Amino acid sequence: PPPPGVPPPPGLDLVSMMASMTTNMPNTPMPKRKGPTPTQPMKRLHWRQLDVKAALSSESVWCDMEPLSFDKDDFERLFKLKKKTKKKKKSPTASGRQAKSTKVALLDSKREVNIGILLSRYKMSPESVREAVESIDLGLLTQDRLAGLIKILPTEDEIKLLRNYTGPPHLLTDASRFQLVVGLIPCVKTRLEHVLFMCQLPEIFLKIRNSLRTVDKALSAVRNSPSLKRLLHLVLSIGNVMNYNTRKGGAHGFDIRLLVTLKSLKANDRKTSLLEYVIKLMEKTDPKKQNQQQQQQQQQQQ
Repeated sequence: PPPPGVPPPPGLDLVSMMASMTTNMPNTPMPKRKGPTPTQPMKRLHWRQLDVKAALSSESVWCDMEPLSFDKDDFERLFKLKKKTKKKKKSPTASGRQAKSTKVALLDSKREVNIGILLSRYKMSPESVREAVESIDLGLLTQDRLAGLIKILPTEDEIKLLRNYTGPPHLLTDASRFQLVVGLIPCVKTRLEHVLFMCQLPEIFLKIRNSLRTVDKALSAVRNSPSLKRLLHLVLSIGNVMNYNTRKGGAHGFDIRLLVTLKSLKANDRKTSLLEYVIKLMEKTDPKKQNQQQQQQQQQQQ
């Protein structure tokens, strides 16, 4: 982000705002943010702290956050630290059947099976595949077939085996015959990749355009959302309680990727997650609901 006092370049205000939310933490020590002090050891919230200058910048979502109040005793009851018990893991068992073949197989059994399944699904002989590749027949070379053919082309080691084979092709299995007939076409992989890209280009263009529109709307929603700012503020306050008296405590902001991990941290009742706790607290402290309750109380008093 630009240094304090210098306006951001035109057109990059949204990018600067999001970058300030995920700035790497410097090596210099950070002044701790003041907050509630827990009375017992708490489960840790493993977040990535932001640089103080970035977090307190006037363009940052963290800059004007005031301390939030919540039921600390109830929170400590749910998320105090307990000893963990290790569970024994069951050792996986594997079983497989070895495919039998009456023809010559130049490839390993697993590779033979995978290529054979794909060829049977396409209902094309190796010779017809070679003809379609050489003529770039888009009627036969659909996107699905092109992607599948690229996956089963021979590797460098398989090409050496194929070139050393001197017998007639009809004695080979379908998979080995495909590798011999199609895999040795000059630059076959490059050809198929270029044809596949040509087929996918219109769809790729539409996806990129739609994605850019979605990102633009999302950035606008993030910048103008008071609920999101209140959520970040609440998680910051709770996290500083959980990380009290550690190097991660007293943070002024955190990497927002932490939000997706809140559901994995369970309370001591083994039912409530930290995400559920935050949602309930958000509902209790919702300004709209509080205003409605005040209006109802005033009406009852009148």
